[in-house]
Amino acid sequence: MRDRIVCWTAASSCSTRKKQAWHIRISLILLLFCGALPTLGAQIPDAPQPRLPLTDKILLGVVAAGRAGDAISTHQFLVAGQEEGSLPNWVACRQPNMWTYSMTLAAGQVQLSRLLIRYKHRRIARTIEMIHAAVIWEAVIHNERILPGPKIRAQFQPNPCLFR
Repeated sequence: MRDRIVCWTAASSCSTRKKQAWHIRISLILLLFCGALPTLGAQIPDAPQPRLPLTDKILLGVVAAGRAGDAISTHQFLVAGQEEGSLPNWVACRQPNMWTYSMTLAAGQVQLSRLLIRYKHRRIARTIEMIHAAVIWEAVIHNERILPGPKIRAQFQPNPCLFR
């Protein structure tokens, strides 16, 4: 039924529906390509982007590394049988949620800094970056200091929220 021959008029040549569909597809592709060609060839002017100075890049790298350290130390903390005090269980007990939370905060810090730098508030941006870095690294150090050693950790059962 699909490959039946269709003749529109007695004088025209007969073709199958497949060939007609193929010709329509090729025509649409050519039409789209010819319509997109002038826009692809046009040069887009370079928009001025706010450049982050090296100091801000380093500070934001410290913030991102601190967020990664916090995600790792929180997971180790929960594996040792401890309870998370500041985050809800749906964030802390699942590693993908914890990594998403941590990296979203780091990306938000980058965007906030770029926004402040764009509006010429470099000192405020650096102050916020330094406070964020200090707070997050304090949390990482706190988690590592109260984390029991490997021998003691073997005696504890992991936090039950990890298995939900």
